[in-house]
Amino acid sequence: MADAALFMADLALGILLGCVFAVIAHGLNLIWGVAKVVNVAHGEFIMLGAYGAYFLNLWFGFNPLLSVPVDAAIGLAVGLGFYFGFLHRELRGKESMGLQSEMVTLVATFGLSLVLINAVQTLWTGNNVGIPWSPGVVQVGSFQLPLGGLYVAILSVAIIGLSHVFLTKTYLGNAIRAYSQDIPATQLVGINPTFTAAVG
Repeated sequence: MADAALFMADLALGILLGCVFAVIAHGLNLIWGVAKVVNVAHGEFIMLGAYGAYFLNLWFGFNPLLSVPVDAAIGLAVGLGFYFGFLHRELRGKESMGLQSEMVTLVATFGLSLVLINAVQTLWTGNNVGIPWSPGVVQVGSFQLPLGGLYVAILSVAIIGLSHVFLTKTYLGNAIRAYSQDIPATQLVGINPTFTAAVG
């Protein structure tokens, strides 16, 4: 009986963690599917968001869940800055996204990854940091689940669901999907490829 309860607890925790990995993979999939950017620095952008949540909590006492919009804005600013500051210039005229342009994005994002990792290690060392935040646990049958993990899993599923609605029910979402399938055709109907790739 104890083994069964332990297995169910591990399974539930695995599902909660899997929701987080799913939303991370969803973002990476969108970047590749729309802009054909091999984003090696995807994990480092997530690291910046985690540090953003940490410092907002440390300096201003922000609840980690309430810091998500601020972290998203920081990540968006860094991502758009890198895209328009470097990638767009390098990929201009390469809308067909052949092997050469994919190699450009691979090398560029790998370089960005190294820069971000070393900048963080230089500024804040490589020591683990955490937020002393525990909203408690919820009893599910014979085992307990951390409410923090449950909140994050629900938020992850909500993000994936909302992005699906955005991509299928809005004009910009349909433009992004069209851009990912046929760039010349989207230009013929007046869709701005630069803006669409950046948003996607």
